[in-house]
Amino acid sequence: MAKIFAIGGGGNGRYYSKTEKSKYEIKNMDEEIIRLTGKTHPVLLFLAQAQPLDMQRINYEVIKENYETLGATTLFLDNNDLENFELSKEYFDKADIIFETGGNTVEMIEIWKKNKIDILLKEAFDKGKVLSGVSAGANCWFKYCSTDSNRIAANDFTLPLTMCNCLDFIDGFFVPHADSEGREETSIEFVKKLDTVGILISNYAALEIVDDKYRIVKTLGAKEGFEPYGLKIYFKDSILHKEYLNNTSELRDLKELLSK
Repeated sequence: MAKIFAIGGGGNGRYYSKTEKSKYEIKNMDEEIIRLTGKTHPVLLFLAQAQPLDMQRINYEVIKENYETLGATTLFLDNNDLENFELSKEYFDKADIIFETGGNTVEMIEIWKKNKIDILLKEAFDKGKVLSGVSAGANCWFKYCSTDSNRIAANDFTLPLTMCNCLDFIDGFFVPHADSEGREETSIEFVKKLDTVGILISNYAALEIVDDKYRIVKTLGAKEGFEPYGLKIYFKDSILHKEYLNNTSELRDLKELLSK
């Protein structure tokens, strides 16, 4: 049974720098990730390859506190650990949840492929382990994504958003932070070029996939006055179609979501 929990954005308390951190806004989403395992005390494996090495353990300590408070046990693999494939495999075998944080999607996937972590992730997906994360950690499970990786690498947030090839566990184009400036507009261009279906998830929302079903989950910590959302976009007969996704309780057909 495939299980993916892709969060479009929202603070989980992680550090943006050694002095700046986000608020913890997505606690109910972390609770749902645990629920998906079917266990009271699951094991979570934290990956942080979307972040610079010097920030990875700092952010692990935040996730460790969040999830151990909710009853989980946590494990962690930083960039250096990934060079030991046997250790990586051991931790993946123990884990019920794989969680990746936000950051540089392109660099993260390059590191995973270099160290054969993409193989372990596919095995985890096939075994029904919960694959989850925020932003870059949500992008990665799809065939394509919208990313600001070039902005992060250059530390220049005036650069345009780009498209990235991801792990292709789910056939579609994923867009996190859909409510942020420029995300929807550039995604329309990418979706048209790729001739695929785009799934845009705003901050404070997530796409939950359980086998052949899906639903939209919204955080309880959204900013006042903002309504989190999901949006499906695609072109048919050269006409742009937009469908808002508001199913927060019932599961619907995933095949229908990914089809024009």
